[in-house]
Amino acid sequence: MKDDHRARVRERVTHWGTLLWVVGGVVTSVLFAALNHPHRAVLVLSWTLIGTALFRLLVPGRPWFASRNRWVDAIVYGFLGALLWYLAPYTATMGLG
Repeated sequence: MKDDHRARVRERVTHWGTLLWVVGGVVTSVLFAALNHPHRAVLVLSWTLIGTALFRLLVPGRPWFASRNRWVDAIVYGFLGALLWYLAPYTATMGLG
C-alpha cells in the first residue's frame, strides 16, 4: 500500500514537473520574443528541448512527452535542442541591414 502511494506521488510530481518545465520554457521564450530578444528566446527553447531530452532518459515508462522509445525520443529532443543552440546566433542579426 505504501509503495503504491509513493509510486502515484512520484508519477504526479514527474508529470507536473515536466509539464511546468515545458510550459515555462515556451512562455519564457514567447516573452523574450515579444520583448524583442529573439536570440534569448531561441536559447531558452533550445535548453528546454535539451532538458526535456534529459527528463526523457530519467523518467521511467511512457510519460506524456514520449512518442517512441526512450532513446529515440532523447536523441530527437537533444538533436533539435543542439541544432537550435547552434543556429541561435543567426537570430541575433535579424532585422539588421
